[in-house]
Order: sequence, then structure tokens, then C-alpha cells
Amino acid sequence: MRDSQQLTKIVSRVTTTWAHDFGLHLLENFQQSQPGEHGYVDLNKLATLPYQTVDDMDARGRGFLFYYRNGNTIVYRNIFAANLYAVGNLYTNCFIDVINDGTKTTHAWKRYRQPIRIHIRGDANDKRPVLDNINFQRKKGEVIPFTTEKVGKPRRLPPEDMHKPKCWTPIFIPCHSTECIPPPLLYKTGPAADQVAKKYFYGHKRKYTVSNEHIDQLIKHPTSHICTKTYNTFWKSCRDGPIPMYFCGNLLDDKSYFDLRKYQSTVLNKRRYSEYQSFITFSPIGGLCDFTKNQVRLSSEPIQRLSLIHI
Repeated sequence: MRDSQQLTKIVSRVTTTWAHDFGLHLLENFQQSQPGEHGYVDLNKLATLPYQTVDDMDARGRGFLFYYRNGNTIVYRNIFAANLYAVGNLYTNCFIDVINDGTKTTHAWKRYRQPIRIHIRGDANDKRPVLDNINFQRKKGEVIPFTTEKVGKPRRLPPEDMHKPKCWTPIFIPCHSTECIPPPLLYKTGPAADQVAKKYFYGHKRKYTVSNEHIDQLIKHPTSHICTKTYNTFWKSCRDGPIPMYFCGNLLDDKSYFDLRKYQSTVLNKRRYSEYQSFITFSPIGGLCDFTKNQVRLSSEPIQRLSLIHI
């Protein structure tokens, strides 16, 4: 919740309307049903819905104690933050956080993790993504993969920036290595106000290794950038902690589940499928860099179960 308040969106050259309608445009056509049809939920009446108790203890620990479901629409009510709700479309696997003052919904913003999540760290296994610092493999003229955006060497952050949100370079996942061009969203990450500033990238070269199951748990939101190979679908964006990720829609199904097998065979030309995939990104500083130990595992940490970290 703190992160969503400090870092509400990725600022780009694409015109945004958040400062004018407080994100309410995100709710347009969000539900599968229309008013009067089965499964439709009036999002202005969230305070009066007949909620049930959430059983998942992890979700309860983050304040999501109550839920209501009607058709493909599900609403979670948070007890830690006043008037905060998470609204989800189970058909498209998309969730949005909203503020409802008791009579109407007043604000909305994108949510990138589901209220009820898979348990990635337990006594018997460790499914956390793995971070590896590979700055020693750095080459001259490093760029963000699948782009021409250069990434400079790490810089020392000024003391006043140490406690500000730190965003890693984006990970782009196209359906073709050359014909599918990533979205031109390589601009400064900032607060909700509409501001556009050119972003010059620099940082430590990192390897981010993640499972297909974990990627499927990330909530992906549509963008206005069309696939330049097929011109029949649009890219989608998501975040895993401080890492922005963009997927070509040709690699996602109706629920935005990622076809890792297709990506490995058609884009990376791999002959053998692996349920884990490594991506290159750059972080402003080393270590966890705005991740927590519950979210990721550094490669220097001991492996709890070797069979799950086979990459």
C-alpha cells in the first residue's frame, strides 16, 4: 500500500488522465457484465456488499479480511486502510485498488499483486525469484535487452535519494526478437502528477530468474502499444517489486497467463523447455534494492531445495 501511494504509475509519453479523473477510467468496461445482468457489481456500493471472511492467513495479515464475489467480479475489503478495496475480474485476471467513501468510488489505481497469493517461501520449498549480480560480465555499450537504450555504469546515489523508491530498468518480453518492437515507455518513473522527463539509465547488471508460475501471479494491465509483428494484439505491463515488466500480448492467453514455452522456443530458440527463465535488468544499487527477503532470494543465499531452483 505504501508503494502504491509513493509510486503510482510509470510516467510515459502516452497521455494520461489520472490527475483529472483520479484513475476512474480504469473501471470503464472492467467487468464482464453490464448493469442489470447477472455478475454485475455496482462499484459505488462497495461499503454495503454482503462480505464473507477470507480464510487465507497471509491475505488477512495484509488487511484483506473480507471478500464478496458475484460472477467473475470479486471485491476484497481492507481493514488496515480506511475505505480501501481491491476489485478483481477473475476472467481476465486483472485487479484494481479503489477508494470508496461509503457512497461512491472516488479513486482507482493499478494493482500488481493479487490479495491472495501463492506461498513462495515455506519450510519445504523456496519459490522466490533469484537475483544474481553479474556486473563482472558487463560489456562496453550495454543496452536494455531488445532495445537500443544504453545503460551506464553504476553511480553513487546522493544521500537524499537513498530512501526514495528505486526503479530497475524494464524487462521487455516480445514475441519476436527483432520484428516485435517494445513500447516506447522508457521515461522517468514519478508520482501521480503528469510529468515527462527523459530517463538516462545506469546501474548494476543483474540476472533475475523467475518461474512461469510466479510470472502468472503478476497482474498485467493493458497498454496502448500494439504488437509490431502481427498488429493483432497489444502489449501488457506489470511489476514485480521495483522491476517493471512488459509482455507482448501474443505470449499471453485470455487470463494473461504467460506462455513461457513459446517464448523460449520462438524468441530465444531454445530446444528444451524450462519452467524457469532468466532475464537481464539493471538496478541503481546492489543487494536487494527495494525488494524484501520475502520477495526474492539473492544467489549468495543457501538454496533450500535444489530441485526448485534448477535453471
